[in-house]
Amino acid sequence: MARLWDEFEALTKPPPDTNIRTDQCYNQLAMRRARSISLIVFCLLAGIQLQAASSEKALEKRVGAILSQPDLARGFWGIEVVSLQNGKMLYSQNADKLFTPASNTKLFTTAAALALIGPNYNFRTTVETSGTLDKHGRLTGDLVLVGRGDPNLSGRELPYALHTARNDHPIQVLEQLADELVKKGVKYVDGDIVADDSYFAFERYGEGWSQDDLVWDYGAPVSALTINDNVVFVNILPGDRVGERAFVSITPFADYYRIDNRIITTPGGTQRKIFINREPGSTLLTLWGNVPLDDAGASEDLAIEDPAEFAATLFRGLLQTRGVSVYGRQRTRHTELASLSTFTVTASAPARGGDEPMRSLQNQALVLASHALFAEPGVGACQLSIEAPGRGCTRHQQSEPELACRNPAAPARPRERNSRNRGGWPGSAARIPESGGCAQRSVCFL
Repeated sequence: MARLWDEFEALTKPPPDTNIRTDQCYNQLAMRRARSISLIVFCLLAGIQLQAASSEKALEKRVGAILSQPDLARGFWGIEVVSLQNGKMLYSQNADKLFTPASNTKLFTTAAALALIGPNYNFRTTVETSGTLDKHGRLTGDLVLVGRGDPNLSGRELPYALHTARNDHPIQVLEQLADELVKKGVKYVDGDIVADDSYFAFERYGEGWSQDDLVWDYGAPVSALTINDNVVFVNILPGDRVGERAFVSITPFADYYRIDNRIITTPGGTQRKIFINREPGSTLLTLWGNVPLDDAGASEDLAIEDPAEFAATLFRGLLQTRGVSVYGRQRTRHTELASLSTFTVTASAPARGGDEPMRSLQNQALVLASHALFAEPGVGACQLSIEAPGRGCTRHQQSEPELACRNPAAPARPRERNSRNRGGWPGSAARIPESGGCAQRSVCFL
């Protein structure tokens, strides 16, 4: 190919000047040059086509080798590979068949959110009241924490750098709101602390979610007031001696769950087996199994049961630690959006937006984005063909691989795809352990 290209360049150069050139000689030379150029161009095009065909055959062979492995050969696979440069289909297998998309659902959610509310959409979280503040610092009336779906009231580090990073301040925004109230002179709240998540419809779990999903972080309930992705982290370490119960701790909210710890420390070299159960509606965690004495420990991300109730309890505690006395109780408001017209005390978290939370394709961020579509004026179900929540836990959704390739959110920039190495675009089947967890019993598409 390189030699043909060199000859092509040589033939396309203008002929050297000569004093003995005649019209006949020039015409013969031009004809020979034209025939040679045509032949070389034909060979170049044929070589390119053969090279492309060879590449496609090599890709087909590689895919076939992967799918012929014993653990995969029994499955039913749908695959479509499309060139990012020209959109040409490079490989296809069952691309028009229906599969359970699992976490690939988040690609469609991302596309819809970016198209309908845009990458610069801002989320607002406020503290509001219709009461009055007197000279003694007494607020007469309820204090309402109003959530509007901010997906990053957490310790997640942004911008997203291809892996989840968290800092040690998961409730920093709520702390800022409590500090603002103190600065405004609030010392006593003669009313309730109300957590209002009615900006989204009260539908904590999506249709088709399984009961065993609800314990884990990927099955966390949906709420317009989402603190720390609506999850807590359970850490398990072996005891000091064989036969002792393991050490179990919860962060960042140590007292949220009651713990029934039945995990026993076993001799070093034994296998670690840990089981966790929580009944729906309960805040009692039951843990059992065994952990070896020489084990490095384990960590599990578990869902919060009621995000709004949790937010109300947490915010009341933050106020009390700042010296604010609360005479009422904490409660939630799910059914109607707070529409308070007169505000004496209003504290607002900085409006935050952009596409960074969605870039991570993290479950809760995408679910909140899908709900924001329906909550935003002018964007309703009549404009959407997606179903909230916008992640892949439901077994009822089905889609075909070729649709994913037409989805504008699916292609990543080549540099990003290369940096992800084997993982590909987040949310693909190759990333299921990180991005989902709901596809253990389903067949997903790449």
